[in-house]
Amino acid sequence: MKTKIAFVMVPALALALGSAASAQTIYDNGGPDGSNGLSNIRWDDLPLDRFVADDFVIAGGPGWLVDGVTISYLWNSGAGLGQSLGFRVIIYADDAPGGGPGSVISDQTVALGSEFLTGVEYFGRPEVVFSVDIAPVALDADTTYWVAMQPQGIENGFQLTSGIDNLIGDQVWVLYPDLSGPDYVPGSDIFGAFYDASFSLQGEVIPAPGAMALLAFAGLVGARRRRRK
Repeated sequence: MKTKIAFVMVPALALALGSAASAQTIYDNGGPDGSNGLSNIRWDDLPLDRFVADDFVIAGGPGWLVDGVTISYLWNSGAGLGQSLGFRVIIYADDAPGGGPGSVISDQTVALGSEFLTGVEYFGRPEVVFSVDIAPVALDADTTYWVAMQPQGIENGFQLTSGIDNLIGDQVWVLYPDLSGPDYVPGSDIFGAFYDASFSLQGEVIPAPGAMALLAFAGLVGARRRRRK
């Protein structure tokens, strides 16, 4: 289900993030653009079990060690904080026939790392930024992956979009068992438009094996020099 209502912006507040967001951001898919919110929730009262996955590319160089994810979110009722019981974070390989999320690289259900209100409203609802820590996941260079971060919510909610018909990589793919069946489908099949999702990844760059060898060699040489003194 998508939301198509005009939005109102109010001054943003300068607020600290928390444990997950204090890590280094190694990928940013863009902040909310105000064009939509995409239903993305585990909500037992209806029930709804919907996922929104978007792609990211590690282009060249070394791989990444991802240990956190951050998303921008809205709750349907307009509630603020305290609406999620935890988060499920899934990272997929880009190996599905025809594109989209493929095999599961990591599937973790974790506690909330931090949440805060930005002071901005979209569609008459306050934006909440969620950040979570996950067990580190090593990802290869020159590879495309997909990530889905699903709130385990008290009510229905929406992940904010970061682009409409102006995408970074592929459009979002969605898993809506109540609408599209058991498999991921392109978001445009459900929404009638091409969207990106607002999210970022935290972690660190993994040094290439050659760089690791040089670091180890430099440490060895330094130790020998110190012993000679």
